[in-house]
Amino acid sequence: MTLLDQIGGQDSVDAAVDAFYVRVLADDRVNGCFDIDMKKQAAKQKRFLGSLLAGTAQDPEGYMRSAHKKLVEEDGLNDSHFDAIAEHL
Repeated sequence: MTLLDQIGGQDSVDAAVDAFYVRVLADDRVNGCFDIDMKKQAAKQKRFLGSLLAGTAQDPEGYMRSAHKKLVEEDGLNDSHFDAIAEHL
């Protein structure tokens, strides 16, 4: 049984991601990092977390570094942003 199964499947992940983005988008410390199509962003996050919890994600650390590279290098994404996001998780 995978972690995904143990937490109630993809429906649980989907609900958690939806609730997470409500909190993140209300947080002035980080909501400026999300000047993007949030439906697409939530869908990507749901797929990523689902595969991670199912044990099928390939190179999750590399994926996260690649996905956020521009934000780090060009927009100043830093540990304070990470800490704020972690609070919402």
